[in-house]
Amino acid sequence: MANNVFFFVPNIIGYLRIGIALVAFCLMPSKQYAAFWLYTVSFSLDMVDGHFARYLQQVSVFGSLLDMLIDRCTLLCMLTRLSLCYPRHAIVFSALTCLDISSHWMYMYSSVLLGYKSHKIVDPEIGPLLMLYYGNPIFLDVVFYGSMTFFGLLYLVTITPGPRVPGSAWGVWQLICVACAPVEIVQIVINLSMLHTASFRMAAIDT
Repeated sequence: MANNVFFFVPNIIGYLRIGIALVAFCLMPSKQYAAFWLYTVSFSLDMVDGHFARYLQQVSVFGSLLDMLIDRCTLLCMLTRLSLCYPRHAIVFSALTCLDISSHWMYMYSSVLLGYKSHKIVDPEIGPLLMLYYGNPIFLDVVFYGSMTFFGLLYLVTITPGPRVPGSAWGVWQLICVACAPVEIVQIVINLSMLHTASFRMAAIDT
């Protein structure tokens, strides 16, 4: 068990995240509050598994890929739900879905072609933004958590704006959602940077 990659503690946390996310998305049509908090717990655990992997020396290629796939699938399921909640803006959520899939897939594939064991390897050729993103765990967590919270709150405010802020017409959830919007913009820029870097990597390989 101790040497079985599938039973590494961070990977078990990953399986738990999958289960919690599945329950959250099943509840979204009828139990919005419960769904939101389960969704939040699921992506919040992403900041736990990496610490366990390093502390227990259980870093693995399988775990790295599992972690990224869970992040992507959780986000894509939320974007699909938001397309139903905001049908007039469905094209925006579709575009974000395409950008997220293409940027992460191309970046990871280019890393594999270059012989890297992980797409998070910091190399000067990836540029200052991606060096900061993958080289600074705090920055990475803030961007990831802020982005996922933004989409979660976009879903929650469709049923309630949250407790009213004194002296304002806004609810708490609405204000936090607006505050997280710039973080999502940063995430979009990072995704575009990943797509750009991966494209030039593969063009260089072709050359």
